[in-house]
Amino acid sequence: MLTIVIPFFRDQARLEVLLDGLVAQKKSAAFPVEIIAVDNDPDGGYVPLTRFSDDVRFATCAKPGSYAARNVGVGMAEGRVIAFTDADCTPAPGFLAALHAFYSDANQSTALAAGKVTVVAQTPGAETLAEAYDCLFGLPQEAYVQRGYAVTANLAVPAQAFRDVGVFDEAHFSGGDAEFCRRATGQGYRLVYYGAAEVLHPARRTLSELANKMDRVIGAQVDRAGLLGTVPLIARAMARGVLSLVELVRRPAAWRTKGKAAVVVLYLSMARLYFIVYHALPFSKRRR
Repeated sequence: MLTIVIPFFRDQARLEVLLDGLVAQKKSAAFPVEIIAVDNDPDGGYVPLTRFSDDVRFATCAKPGSYAARNVGVGMAEGRVIAFTDADCTPAPGFLAALHAFYSDANQSTALAAGKVTVVAQTPGAETLAEAYDCLFGLPQEAYVQRGYAVTANLAVPAQAFRDVGVFDEAHFSGGDAEFCRRATGQGYRLVYYGAAEVLHPARRTLSELANKMDRVIGAQVDRAGLLGTVPLIARAMARGVLSLVELVRRPAAWRTKGKAAVVVLYLSMARLYFIVYHALPFSKRRR
């Protein structure tokens, strides 16, 4: 059996779109599929999606954090393989079949399969500044795998791996997927990029959405690095802006799109430095 685990937080409209896609693929699959959606709203109160009651198991997780919610799903899962995606994603055609085919190969029993995440604009050809940047730079799963981790927007894990190395670290509000991947590969599991299993992820439409994501990520990085660790973080941040502009020139995209993305690269370069300094200050500590 293949289990799909989806944490969600007050995003039922997009969750329904995802579930429509997954359930359609489940019903046409020649193998068993289990879908688990975990509500991560500490206040509860989500409206039960009764039309999915025959195909989806719903659960709640009052502890804040998507990794805590994913762990609830892992605890419920009956599948030999547990795959994760996010409530704002939609599965590409053949997503479930591709995962099943990958793990039908006995040689992949110790592999973590990091699937492709394609970022798409709401209106292709008329992207906002943020969308242009996100479509070109957002969630490059193959590059992440080369660095030793993957994002849970599209990550499949043998259930045995959770028994061997433990579940996600719930202390993380960002980067828990990277920490788990590194822990698993450190204990003998392989991380493999598998582009045949694809999900679509909506591009962020506003600069504030990009900045809010950066705020969370950098907050977690500073927490792990400590005060002295902010110096290399600042150095990498400065280098990243330059390298992003160089990479932008090489990307196959319309120059109008590249121009929009270049504006965002400069904006985020300044924002990145601000967030590093801000999170290094004692008064900035808060739940992340």
